[in-house]
Formats: sequence, structure tokens, C-alpha cells
Amino acid sequence: MPRLLVILLSFALLAVPSVGAEPAPPPRPVEGVDFDRDVRPIFAKHCLSCHGDKVQKGGLRLDRKADALAGGDSGAAIVQSKANASPLIHRVVSTDPSERMPSKGEALSAKEVATLQAWIAQGANWPETNAVPTADHWAFKPVVRPTVPAGPRNPIDAFIQAKLAAAGLKRNPEADRRTLIRRLKFDLLGLPPTPEEVEAFEKDTAPDAYEKLVEKYLASPRFGERWARHWLDVVRFAESHGFEMNHERPSAWPYRDYVIKAFNDDKPFDQFVREQIAGDVLGADEATGFLVGGPWDQVKSPDPGLTAQQRADELHDILGTAGSAFLGLTVGCARCHNHKFDPVSQVDYYRLKAVFAGVRHGERVWKQDTRAKDVEVLQGELAKVHGALAALEPLADPKSKTARRMSVNARVNVERFAPVKAVAVRFVVTATNQYEPCLDELEFFAPQLREGEAPAEPRANGSAGASPSQKKLDTTGAKLRSSGDYPNASLHKLEHLIDGKFGNGRSWISNEIGRGWAEVEFKQPVEIDRILWGRDREGKFIDRVPTRYRIEVWTTKYEWITVASSGDRLPFGAMPPPFPPSLEKSERESWAKLTKRQLELSESLAKIERSGMVYAGSFASPEPTFRMHRGDAMQPREPIGPGVLTALGSKLDIPNDATNAQRRLALAKWISDANHPLTARVIVNRLWQSHFGTGLVETPSDFGRNGGKPSHPELLDWLASELVKPTRAAPPPPPLRGEGSRRRLLLPLPS
Repeated sequence: MPRLLVILLSFALLAVPSVGAEPAPPPRPVEGVDFDRDVRPIFAKHCLSCHGDKVQKGGLRLDRKADALAGGDSGAAIVQSKANASPLIHRVVSTDPSERMPSKGEALSAKEVATLQAWIAQGANWPETNAVPTADHWAFKPVVRPTVPAGPRNPIDAFIQAKLAAAGLKRNPEADRRTLIRRLKFDLLGLPPTPEEVEAFEKDTAPDAYEKLVEKYLASPRFGERWARHWLDVVRFAESHGFEMNHERPSAWPYRDYVIKAFNDDKPFDQFVREQIAGDVLGADEATGFLVGGPWDQVKSPDPGLTAQQRADELHDILGTAGSAFLGLTVGCARCHNHKFDPVSQVDYYRLKAVFAGVRHGERVWKQDTRAKDVEVLQGELAKVHGALAALEPLADPKSKTARRMSVNARVNVERFAPVKAVAVRFVVTATNQYEPCLDELEFFAPQLREGEAPAEPRANGSAGASPSQKKLDTTGAKLRSSGDYPNASLHKLEHLIDGKFGNGRSWISNEIGRGWAEVEFKQPVEIDRILWGRDREGKFIDRVPTRYRIEVWTTKYEWITVASSGDRLPFGAMPPPFPPSLEKSERESWAKLTKRQLELSESLAKIERSGMVYAGSFASPEPTFRMHRGDAMQPREPIGPGVLTALGSKLDIPNDATNAQRRLALAKWISDANHPLTARVIVNRLWQSHFGTGLVETPSDFGRNGGKPSHPELLDWLASELVKPTRAAPPPPPLRGEGSRRRLLLPLPS
């Protein structure tokens, strides 16, 4: 991108209700129905006054293919190849006045009905050229590299001079050197030149003095810091959540630094685009901070309507920003209805929403940060210390009022209680350290066969090693219930709670922030006195830890009793006392050593743990996407699969079963394609705007019909074509100077 800025500097610094009557019997087939010749006139005569570009009763629009086939508020009106199943046919042949269409005016003739039936039966063929009128708007036409006007060698100068000449205008006088260096440094670095820099430039008589100065400032690390601000403003980046709580995002900074480095490294713009949408699969984890850079309402509600609306707003922010930042389109306007001015249908909106359906606000492990490995090592060692301390817990006097169990940890926790005959066990969570509670694996143990035998130390994988006297119960055939499961997440299913496999990838997550319960009903009553549980037995994740909880047992006496809870534990994250008062001397020494080591590990972990995380979104299996009637999250209609804007002539087909990463990567490639009519135009216009205050298109985030028109369309397209042009192998021509302007050689651009 900086190379494109060099070019700019050469001039700069210088609807369908329910079915009524049955359709009439099919008439004799009408052969060879042509849409333009036979069908379009019927729509124009009878339908478009209520279902056209100005009015769409029932949400149905019949003047554009994508909208017509998508249907209206009641779903599809045209079922391709199935005339008798198409509500459109039912309505035009109905004898019920409340159902018949058109509701006013002349009814369709038998011949017109037969034509529509035959057209639908033959596949409802509607030529793509008639789908959406894109060709009548300049921004949707392909970028064609224009011929540079005759005159100055510098193409930008040539385009500007031709425009001035056509308007009968002349250039301003050339700036003096003191003015020029001030403009240049303020523009590129945001700082004034020092007196020494000004004096040196004024005395430098070399023909390439200005060019050398440009290269010097472009090479400065301050360049990326200055120009990243422009992009961060466009993508609504902030380091706090916003809304009433406005909590900080301590790990959001890697995205900011990524953008700075991208400018300083002259990263190709197509790569820049792809990494921000799918950097997690392209080796740039922090780049997807773009997706979640906007506000996030972290105050959730038990009201399902409010929760659904908050989720819809989150995805709306993501896809709306992607549309405006990369494409210069107000895609978000199609959330409730088809876009009133641009060829973006409501279905297109929900196609894009489906692309981002697996993205949520939050942190994840920063794979590109080598310190993330250190975090994993420390977490593993800390888990072993927790296990050793847990082994000493039963030696402490449970009746002691001063003894408190150690606080819960993410990896493995031990609950011991008097033996009880259990029909079922319920784990109830009332608070977590973050997000919805997660349980990795519940393990149940029968009483020890030899009284007084110490439990085995948890293994490295988080499981408790069972000696012959420690009987782990078989949960085969047990029934599972919960308060609600995390939606559409193949990794987090209720069945994973007792499947014998450890790790976040085989866990259960509640569907409520900070609360939820899961229940295991045994095949037959069993006697238990110990339960092991954790959030992630592999020790890779430390969020979603239940910090306030209780464990209830449904006994053979048909009553729920609480056998364990967080009530006798230290607060989450708190360090235990030097040792439980009831321990013997040797046991106190062990306890003291372990707690000291725990403190050391915790402090080390705290220093680097945050550095090993990045606020760049958490990714899960995409949740189902439905078109929402009038944009209301509580009024879902037909399911919608992932896709892109159909009116731009794209053939991109994203399978409905595509993973979260596959969807985003496909969209990223579509946006960054060199032949896309909008992407290159939008970014070069933003660069121009950042240099001059006003873009060649004065509405940089709206290239649609309601936006501004380019003041210099040929120059805009030349810059766009220059951006995507492959790097030239030949050396550039020497710089030239001309009357009234400074010249700058055109450096090669990245592909």
C-alpha cells in the first residue's frame, strides 16, 4: 500500500399470504416460453405496481430475479420447475377475493396464467442479465484501465491536467521547498520537519532530492503509525467493549500493531484483506481483530428475545463493517428489507451473515506468539501442583472452621463427600470467570475399598489415576439432561460430558452466560464419594470456569441433597493459607512447598498469560442462519446458506456445510479478487481522501447509487488498475519535473 501512496504523492504534495383455492388444472403446455418476451410483460401489467422497485407489498419484489426467487414475507412465491407448488400460481387463479392477485384491477387471462405455469414448470428461466440492473451504475462495472491523456509523463498529472483544461482552469503555482517538506512530513508522519531537515532540503539541488525525501519518510516506522490510524478509524477499532460497562480489552493491541506493520512492510492489499477476514488459517491470528473491533454488549439477559437481538446486532456490525470498509457498500441497509437503492437483496444480507455465523467476540490463544507455548507449559505444571495439593485435602480436618479448600482451577478439581447412594447427579453453575460455563468430563468414584487409602495424584492429562482400591464408575447407559446446550457447536455437546475423552474439543457448554446445569442419571443407583471435574482437562483454556457451583445428588429416598459446593473453597484466584491447621508436621512441609511453588507459577503465568492471548474473535461451528422477517430476530423465516452479493455477477458457491473458516476464506478470496469491481476502487479512493481530505468519490464508504459520483472517474480507475497490476520487472523511468507540479517516478506495485 505505501507504494500506491507514492503514486498519490506525485501529485499530492503538490410477500405471499397462505394458500387459498387449489390451482386450476394445468392447461396445454406452452412451448418455448421466453422471459423477456412472454413473462416480463405480464409482471409489468399486473404485478409491478405493488411488487416493483418503489413498493413491495408483503416483502415481494418481482422486477429483479434475485428478489423474485427469494420471495417475500411468507417465503418463496416461485418454486422452480413446480408450477402447482408455487404460491404465485395459487394466488393468480384463486377465486377468493381476499386471496386473488392482483387484488385490484383486471385478473390474469387464461393464456397469461398458462404462460406463467409453463414458465415455472420449465424452470423459471430468468436470464442473468435481467436479474439486477448493475450495468447502469458506474461502481458495479468492471475496472477498465483507461488510456492516459497526452501531456505530462506522470499519469496522475496527465489526468488532472486534462480535467483542468476541460474546465478552463490552470494549476496553482509550484510550492516552494520549505512548504513542500512541511506538507510531506505532516502528511506521511504527522510531524513537522525539524529546522535542520528544512535547511538541508532547501540546499539539496539534486534532481531526485524530493524523491529521496519521500523514500526516507516512507521507511520511517512512524509512517505505519500515522497511516494505520486511518484504517483503524474505518474499521471502528477500539480497545474497550463500549456500551454502559465499556470494559477494556487488554489483548486487543496485537491487531493495532498488525495494521501498523502492514503499512510499514508494504503488505500487498489483497493479502491484507484476506488476513483480516481469515487470518486464523493464513498464519496471521491477530489480523482477525478486524472482525471484532467494534462494540460488544457484554451484559446478557435471560430474556431469549433480547439475547437473540444482541447476537443479531453483533453479526450485523461485522458484516456491515466488512461491506463498507472493503466494498464501499451500505450492505447493512438490507437487514430488514431489500436495499432501496443498491442491488443488495435481503437474502444477500443473510448470505453474508451466514459467512460470519461462527464468529463471536472474545479472546483466543495467539498461535503466532511464541509465549503462548510458555503459557501451556506453565499451565501444565500448575495443574500438577493443584493435583498434589488436592491429594492433601482429605488430610485436613473437614470440621475445622479455619480450613478452606483451594479455589477451583480450569484443569481438574476434586470433590469428596460422605458416601451416598445416587440415582442422579446434577452439577449446577451460578457464576463463571468468563462467558458460558464449560465442563470437560465428569468422573464418579465409588468409596475406597481400603479405609484411609490416599487418592492417586491426577495424571498429566487431568484424569485421576485409579488404584485397584479406587473404583471409577462406568457411566454406560446413563441419561443426560441440561438447562440448555451451547447452540450449533459440534465440539461442545452434552454427550461429551461422560464420553471418557478429555479436552475442550470434547466438552459441554451451557447456553447461558455464567450459569446452567448438567445432570447425569445412572442406569441404576450407585454409591459415590468422589467426583472429578474440570473446564479443560488438557489445560489449554482458562475461560468459562465455574467459580460458584453446587453438586446435588438425587438419592434413593427421592430427594435432592447438596454434597459439595464452592462454598467451602477460597474465592476464585485466591491463594490458600500456608497450610491447613490440622496437618501433621511432615504434611505441613509438603503443603508449604507446594503452595510456594503454586504462587511462583501463578505469578509467572499472570505475567505472560495475557500476552499469549489475542482479542481477535473466538470461532465455533456456524449457527444456522435464517432470513428474519423485517429484520426481527424473533421472526425467522426460511434458512439461508452462506454466499456473497449475487448482483455483482459472482459464481462463488459456498457449500451449506462449509466450516466457519472455509466460509470466511471463500469470502476473503472473493473480495480480494483482482477483477472485483469495487475493492481496488474503494481502497485507492480512501488513500486519496486521506491525503487530500476529500476522495475522488466524496462518500468513501458508499459507492452505491446514493453515494457521490467520482470527480475524476478515469483517474480513479487508473489508480485501481495500477494497484492490482503485477510488479514490473523493468526499472522505472527517471523522475521528471514539470511546470506547476512535482513529478515522482511510478514505483512498481505488489500484485
